[in-house]
Amino acid sequence: MRTIHKFPLSLVDKQIVEMPTDAKILSVQDQGGVLVLWAMLDPRHPKRPREVTIIGTGHPVPEDLVEHSYVDTARLGPFVWHVFASRF
Repeated sequence: MRTIHKFPLSLVDKQIVEMPTDAKILSVQDQGGVLVLWAMLDPRHPKRPREVTIIGTGHPVPEDLVEHSYVDTARLGPFVWHVFASRF
């Protein structure tokens, strides 16, 4: 059965998030001062690491970002963050 889960993110350039292989990322937003990613998934599926990259407006974009999909843009306080995730 598919459900929606949330994954709190750290405000770092790159991080690994373990999620089921069928996870479909829906959104990234501020929730109480924390950047949170929501994904629809079946928790019975095996988990795999997925790289999440966060880029602030005006910051350099890494060359390897072509291997990632755009997820969402989120505001957190006065900052705007652009979130990308690797494909499985």
